[in-house]
Amino acid sequence: MEILSIDTSVFFKDNFNVGSTKYLKLLQLARHHHIKLLIPDIVQKEVHGHLKNKIHSAINDLNKFSQSASILKNLDNDFSYFFKKYNEEELFQKIKEFFNFFIEQMSAETIDTSNICSSEIINNYFEGKPPFKNSNKIKTTSNDKRFEFPDAIILSSLEQWANNNDSIVNLISVDSGWEEFASNKNCFTCFKTVEQFIENSLDRINIVPSIVKSLLDQKDQDVCKRIVEDISFNYHFFCINYDAEVIDTHSFKITNLDLSTVDFEIGDNVGVAIFSGTLSFKAEVEYGDPDSMFRDPDDRELYYRQKITQTLTRETPIEGEVNFYLDDNLNDCTIDSVTVSKPTDSIQINLEEDYF
Repeated sequence: MEILSIDTSVFFKDNFNVGSTKYLKLLQLARHHHIKLLIPDIVQKEVHGHLKNKIHSAINDLNKFSQSASILKNLDNDFSYFFKKYNEEELFQKIKEFFNFFIEQMSAETIDTSNICSSEIINNYFEGKPPFKNSNKIKTTSNDKRFEFPDAIILSSLEQWANNNDSIVNLISVDSGWEEFASNKNCFTCFKTVEQFIENSLDRINIVPSIVKSLLDQKDQDVCKRIVEDISFNYHFFCINYDAEVIDTHSFKITNLDLSTVDFEIGDNVGVAIFSGTLSFKAEVEYGDPDSMFRDPDDRELYYRQKITQTLTRETPIEGEVNFYLDDNLNDCTIDSVTVSKPTDSIQINLEEDYF
């Protein structure tokens, strides 16, 4: 699973339009558990502040326009929206809810920045270390520095999260300070746009199912062996539609194995893939010979003087999951464990087609 955090500057540049195509793509990736969004509480507060300011500016601009363009009121209803009186607070709440709903739908994790060690940030602040530096020129004016100070807290909180979770966080920011800060940290990868991140993520995501699918399509001996062992040792086999008993089962073989490329999850070079398929096997069954059947005169039950032993070939559907490790370059995967789902503990063997 890819870990992602988006800087306020990106939302600002995109006009906070989290309903656009690229943000809907992020939402789709999140719903399929391909990505996880981290949003520091400061970013959310910054976004809310920008939204409030932009609504205020928009209302002022609209009022100025309505005054200078009052002649347009005479043109019926063509320009009625420009002269309507809007409630600034209601508009702000509406657009804030729209943004918050996107964050909620992304199942984002909010990062609490209150536990960040301030001494380290303050030292970086006064020493002009990233992100308190723009390109090769250290920002020296207090007006500039006060706007970079929240970035230092945000980045430190994300670094702390990455280290605590042994993960790499993908940062999206148009701020050069973020990029320079990330370049000195092994736990960060930086992108300038949402589109760049999506393209990179899709490349990685599309590689993974092809690796796993190839492994399963080739009927990897390790996978098949583990499935066969699970089935043969942990399942009970019984006959239906006739008074028969399973004596022995043997010669288990995977005849078909498929992977649904939707049903897999990847995170930190480990993953799980859901498989379904068909298992064929032979079963020795014993049942009464119809020609020797008789009814007991006392209890009126049917009995058999002789029994028949027969070997049947049957197939049964199977499904389960494969847990695996991926190498750093996503070029290969190693099987960790194979588990067969067990909706029941039994597999039915139908005698009808062989006996009747």
